[in-house]
Amino acid sequence: MMSTAPLLVPRRASFAESAFAGTWAAVRLILRRDRILLPVWILGLAAITSSTAAGVIGLYSSAADRQEWADGVAGNPMELALVGPIFGSSSGAITSWQVGVRSLLGAALAGLLMVIRHTRTEEETGRRELLGSTPFGRHAQLAAALLVTVAASCLAGLLTAAALARLGLPLAGALALGGAIASMGLFFAGVGAVTAQLSAGAGSARGMALIVLAVAYVSRAVGDAGGDSPLSWLSPFGWAHRVRPFAGERWWVLLLPVIATALLAGVAIALSARRDIGGGLIASREGPATASNSLRGPLSLAWRQHRTGLAGWAVGFCCAGFALGGIALSVTEQAGQSEQLQELIAYLGGEGRPVDGVFALFVYILALAAGAYGVLAALRPHAEEASGRAEPMLAAPVGRVRWLGGHLLIAAMGSAALLAVLGLATGLTYGLASGDVPGELARMPAAALAYAPAVWVMIGITGVLYGVTPRAATAGAWTILVLNVLVFLIAQVPGMNPSIAYASPFINVPKLPAAALSVSPLAVLVLIAAVLAAGGLFGFTRRRIM
Repeated sequence: MMSTAPLLVPRRASFAESAFAGTWAAVRLILRRDRILLPVWILGLAAITSSTAAGVIGLYSSAADRQEWADGVAGNPMELALVGPIFGSSSGAITSWQVGVRSLLGAALAGLLMVIRHTRTEEETGRRELLGSTPFGRHAQLAAALLVTVAASCLAGLLTAAALARLGLPLAGALALGGAIASMGLFFAGVGAVTAQLSAGAGSARGMALIVLAVAYVSRAVGDAGGDSPLSWLSPFGWAHRVRPFAGERWWVLLLPVIATALLAGVAIALSARRDIGGGLIASREGPATASNSLRGPLSLAWRQHRTGLAGWAVGFCCAGFALGGIALSVTEQAGQSEQLQELIAYLGGEGRPVDGVFALFVYILALAAGAYGVLAALRPHAEEASGRAEPMLAAPVGRVRWLGGHLLIAAMGSAALLAVLGLATGLTYGLASGDVPGELARMPAAALAYAPAVWVMIGITGVLYGVTPRAATAGAWTILVLNVLVFLIAQVPGMNPSIAYASPFINVPKLPAAALSVSPLAVLVLIAAVLAAGGLFGFTRRRIM
């Protein structure tokens, strides 16, 4: 007799369930892969903020000293543009202002780099396609990268707040500052998620995200230099500052980056559904059917691969040089009224014209940016090898030393060219303003090019990491560059021993034009860079291709 009981039909998974299947497994994989990088990022942000607060509390012990310092900052448009507005003269308010650029930029960079690393880079290396052959949802990797980055940003904010509260600062202000720092990680994680869908390459995705970051910073700087301008409210940096930690907290402002992050995540998921795995919404331009006569060897091929990116960096350095030369005269007028600026000039060795000390500071900062280009260019062979394009090249009559050496040479010469462009643009603009174009065109390029050996050391370190341990090359090279930035920032914290900064090769460069030129430290840096590059080439000839 047949049963009349209804058949049990398995419930079909909804589209959302299938598209996000495997998200938690991807989260566990990310946590395992970044078990060292994530703690360094989270604890590093908290350490910078707490060390700055400790220095401020120890240095400005009286209310009168703090008020005088805050009044000097509020009356200096350059400091308002570079760092941001200051709301109050308490130890907490000064701490919030001191760490504004450092912690907010650090959180923003970490957020966008983390998401791109675990989305676009995974597709570029082919690992995402392998996961896609399993019961793994289309959006699982993107969702996992966003979840881990958001959680890490929030944890960094909470640890920062706990460290500040332990130093005796008000808990409400500490939580507000921690929330502002976390909000930057959230927002730029969303930016990185969107650019990872637009570009077919991780380098292009990072470049687009960094452009968004630069535009956001400049928008905030222009707005704050002219007072409380509405332009500052168009930037996530402006939102973070206007939370007003330790100065009448505005908790509702934190809703702006949260809403913006949710919208960006939604856009990224929608874009992800409209493209092929391994491709981007912005199609790559097809090359010619036959190679030109200029592609005669690995060096010319390396130049062709680097030239477009180098041109974009050159435009950025040229604009930075024009801006620096343009504000130099106003900085000279303000230097006599700013005790902090005078102390900074003395630290950089500027005992003559105050503007030379300011030039030395900005050239140093932009030299670190040139170091970022050097690391990025020196990692191009790693991308070629990971994508499988290096193996057929090396199977031809092309030696490994010539192939890798060509990329390292282009990275070294390209970084020096960026510094030269910076010096020429600065010298030309300031020379026109001061009436001494020939003199400034001679001084400023020399001041910028003095940092080329320090950048070459970073390129050499990257070459060694790639040649010996390619799997750790990317994370290791960027970590070392970030440590160079942190060493400089920590050395500027009130009460800190400046000698700690000498752990960075950039500090050992003579601070031209404020200080006198010394050839010996530059020669030592060149020698170190050459030894490192040789070590990378030697290691590359002794290992297997990945």
